[in-house]
Parts: sequence; structure tokens; C-alpha cells
Amino acid sequence: MTITDARQLTVVLGPGIYELAFNEISGSDTYSIVQPELAALSAKLKKSTAFYQFSNDAYSLLCISPYPGTPYPNATVGQSIDVRTGLYGPVCLSVCAHRKSELTHGIRPEQAKRLCAHMERIRSRGYDMLTCDHLHELYSLVVPVQGIAQSCLGFICVYLLQPDTADAAFGGMVQTLQKAASDMGTRLALLA
Repeated sequence: MTITDARQLTVVLGPGIYELAFNEISGSDTYSIVQPELAALSAKLKKSTAFYQFSNDAYSLLCISPYPGTPYPNATVGQSIDVRTGLYGPVCLSVCAHRKSELTHGIRPEQAKRLCAHMERIRSRGYDMLTCDHLHELYSLVVPVQGIAQSCLGFICVYLLQPDTADAAFGGMVQTLQKAASDMGTRLALLA
């Protein structure tokens, strides 16, 4: 299950470990709902998409659906990222307005004010646009997936190169993504 390189005194996880992890993830109820919907969304938009799962105060990549010939970031499935420090954190937090004081506890007042303003912009638009790779100008259009009672279940990302946010096609993409997120949220909320 592991590959050991005695010359460099390192141990690298072998393919068996990744296969075990994939089998565990792919057998989950959440994955069985998300993966086919992401594949359909990627085909419809002709873009690579991903679903990040939100749990407690962290989010992690559950699955990615690459579309042929389109870019997507190098991300690790399952890596837990703190919601207060991660790039996509404000998207999750925008759904959790009822936890505002808890979420801003321990950060400087000016940072808390910026975070709250950012969360409010996301809440009013229903999406966020982030740069995930400055070098290649790769952006992610991100929409939260909500459950019942203002809970964030995760979020869907669509990866874009140099998007024109003023273009009508972009607005259509946002609406398609928001509809997919709403449908996915309804199905995932039934699991809870």
C-alpha cells in the first residue's frame, strides 16, 4: 500500500491507499447524489465543475468533474480547509448569518467588518467569483448549496478562464448553477 524510497528516506502513499479512499468516498450517499449532478452540469456548461462539502468549520473537495479541454485547479480530495482562512470560506459563511458573532470572534475588528461585508455581497448576489490561479488567470464561479434552516451543505464551483461577468451568457451560467445548487441542496437535505 505504500512505496518506500530508501535512498531518500521517504514514504509515499501508493495507489492502493488512493483506491481505498476513493472506494470509501464513492460509496457515500452524498457522493452518489453529487457526482452524477456535477457530471450533468459540466456537460451542460461545457466547463469543469467541483463540489466542496462543508462540515463544522471546514470544507473539503468531495469530487470534481473535469470537462475535456477545460482547466481546473490542482486540488486534493478530502483535504480539510478552515472556513475562516480558506479562499472559499466566505461562500459557506454567507449562508450562516445566524452564526456571525461566533464566526468573527477572535479576528481583528477591521477583518471582521470586511468578512461581514463580503458575506453580505455573496448573500445578495447568490454567488462569488474568485481567482484560484493568478498565473493562468483561472477563476471560479462559486454558489453555495443550502439545506434547510439556513445551513450550508457545501458549494459548487465552475472553473473559467478570464470570464466576462457583464456578458449575458455569464448571467445564464450563474442562473444554471444556482438552480443546480438548489436542486442538489434539496436532495442532500433529505439525507440529514
